[in-house]
Amino acid sequence: MQIIDIEQRIIDHLSSYGIAAFGEVPKNTHIGEFVTVERTGGDKTNIVFDHPVVAVQSWAEGDDEVSARYRASRLSRKVDEVMLVFDQEPGIDSCKRNALGNFPDLDRKLGRYQAVYNITTTY
Repeated sequence: MQIIDIEQRIIDHLSSYGIAAFGEVPKNTHIGEFVTVERTGGDKTNIVFDHPVVAVQSWAEGDDEVSARYRASRLSRKVDEVMLVFDQEPGIDSCKRNALGNFPDLDRKLGRYQAVYNITTTY
């Protein structure tokens, strides 16, 4: 039985579609657009099934706050399209978005959107 590292699986999945994905905000945020992936909760119902809740934040630079928000929104929509086929990956039984919205980063002055996914995995 192999335990699934859901964060790394999502990072790999997004990266395979050309999306710059990381486990945390990279030190050099001047890469234009990127996403971060973080398991925020979920339960394991038995030794076979895990139900992680995962937040995927889409970050983007822009010439101003409006353009940064637009770019982050556009990236978030691309991420959503890719995540909604994540359940075609081995060991991933379902992937459903339960939230998507603007989540501005006031410290870094980057546009940011956050999507939250409920996922079911099988070991």
